[in-house]
Amino acid sequence: MNGLRDFPVRPLPGSVAWRAMANHMRAFPLLVLLLVACGGDPHEAAIDEMNDVYSDMISVLEGIDSKADVQAARGELQDLGKRMQEAGKRFQELGEPDSPERQAELMKHFMTSMRENQERLEAVMRKLMENPEIGEEIGKVMAEVDLG
Repeated sequence: MNGLRDFPVRPLPGSVAWRAMANHMRAFPLLVLLLVACGGDPHEAAIDEMNDVYSDMISVLEGIDSKADVQAARGELQDLGKRMQEAGKRFQELGEPDSPERQAELMKHFMTSMRENQERLEAVMRKLMENPEIGEEIGKVMAEVDLG
């Protein structure tokens, strides 16, 4: 998979759905940089916490089958965005890793734990974008979700 380019049904470039999806797909490399630059020793638990929140967000998206479902999920998605911000702040407070080796271990842990969620996110976004009404609505809601 190569992000948005591999979606069989793509949102229109410039649409709200397109911008929201692109912003959230860009979040992964930024999270990686945050984890590497601000990683803590030994706290794989902090990485796992952020991964769990992201997994919960994807689970909410997986349960959406209609425009009404999108509206019903709005509050939960916004709450999950706040949880992600809080988890990111706690992670930053841990400080720098002790060594380059520890930094590499944390990066490996992060990449392993996020890989499954990345695949799930791409699959659910493809499904949601197949229906233009749902795709546009979820784009609006996701544009409101601040992951930090």
